[in-house]
Amino acid sequence: MIAKLKPNRRAQEVEAYELICKDLRQFLGEKFFNMEVHPFGSTVTELGFSNSNIDVHLANVKPFAQPDDIPILREIKKILVRSHRFGCCFVIPSANVPIVRRVHLKTGIKCDININNMLGVFNSELIRYYMGIDPKVQQALLVLKYWAKCHNIKGQSQFFSNYAFTTMFIFVLQQSPYYLPTVESIQQVKQQTFWSIPHHSKPPFAPMAQFRSEALTKALPLELVEQFFKFYAEYPYHQEVICPFLGKSILKEAFQSPSEQANCKFLQASMAGNEDNGLAVSRTVCVQDSLELNKNVTSAVTGPMLRRLVLFCKLGKKICASRKSVLYKLLTEVPCDYKKQPVHENADSFQVVIHEAVIGGPEWFKNLRVSTNCPGNVSAFHRYN
Repeated sequence: MIAKLKPNRRAQEVEAYELICKDLRQFLGEKFFNMEVHPFGSTVTELGFSNSNIDVHLANVKPFAQPDDIPILREIKKILVRSHRFGCCFVIPSANVPIVRRVHLKTGIKCDININNMLGVFNSELIRYYMGIDPKVQQALLVLKYWAKCHNIKGQSQFFSNYAFTTMFIFVLQQSPYYLPTVESIQQVKQQTFWSIPHHSKPPFAPMAQFRSEALTKALPLELVEQFFKFYAEYPYHQEVICPFLGKSILKEAFQSPSEQANCKFLQASMAGNEDNGLAVSRTVCVQDSLELNKNVTSAVTGPMLRRLVLFCKLGKKICASRKSVLYKLLTEVPCDYKKQPVHENADSFQVVIHEAVIGGPEWFKNLRVSTNCPGNVSAFHRYN
C-alpha cells in the first residue's frame, strides 16, 4: 500500500523541485540580490503523495521594517509572469501567511511562495528528523494521512491540517512505550522563547544522532497506527493541551496562571508574543506548535470535526484489534452511528471567497449564480489582487 500511496519517484521529484528553485533564483535574483530559496513542507519531509505540490519560503526579500508582505508578493508575481516559466500566478493576501500561488509550466507542479514564514522551514526540518528515526514512523504516518483524507478529517479550514495531523502523530510516539525525544530535549538554546524565531536563519534544535527506541525497533507500522487510534479515541480534549515541546499533556487551566506553576517559563512563553494574547487554549482542540509555543495549530477545528475524528479513531481501534483486512476496512468502513454532517459550527451559512485572478476579472461576477442545497445563506466575496 505504501508503494501505491508514494511511488518510488524520489529522484524525479527532487529533480523537478531543484528545477523550480533554480528558475526562482534566476528570475527573482535580479531584483532581490541576497535572496535565499527554502523549500519546505512535504517536499522536505517526504510525506507527500505522488501529486504533492511544493511550498517555498524566500528569505532576504523583505525589509525587516516593512510590516506588509502584499506589495512585495505582487512584485514577485509580476516578475514570474514575465518570465514565462510560471503560469496561473496570483496573490492570496487573505491566507494566514500571504502567498503567491503559481504553476511551474515545465513540471506542471503547483507552487506556493511566502516571504514571511521561516518557521515553516524549521518545522519541516524537525518533522524530517522524527521521520528519519525509523522508516516505520513515515510508513505509519502515510497510512494515517490517507485514512484521514478518505474520511474527510484532514484538510483546510475547519479540518485538521497536514501539519497538525503530523504533530499529533509525533506526540503519540513521544509517549510510552516509544518515548521519541521531546522538542525541549533537542534544543540548542535552553529556555528560548520560540515564538520569536521566524527571523532566525538556522533551526533552533540539534537532533539526537544516537537516539534509539527498542520498542519502536520491534514495532510494526500497523501497531503505530493502532496506537494513534487508541490515544485519540479517548483523549480529554476539553481539559488538556497537546504539547510536543514537552512531550506531555498540560492541563488547560495551568495556562491561565502561568506564574504559579512549576514550569512557569514554558507557560509564560506560551501565553506571550502574539496579538491573540498567547496560546488559544479555549478552542475545541489545542495542539501546541512544536516551536512557536504561543500558536494552537488546531484553533480552527470545530466541535463536529472533533467528534468525527473521535468516532473514526474508535472504529479504527476496533478494526486494528481484529487483525483482519485491516487496511481495507480502515479506508472503507464508517462508524455505525456516523452521519455525514457539516464540519462548520453554523451549518446554515458559509462564505465563498473567489479571487479575481482565478476567474479572469470582475465581469465574471455579473453573471454569478450560486446554487446549493444548503437551507441557509450563501455569500460570495470578491478579493482583488
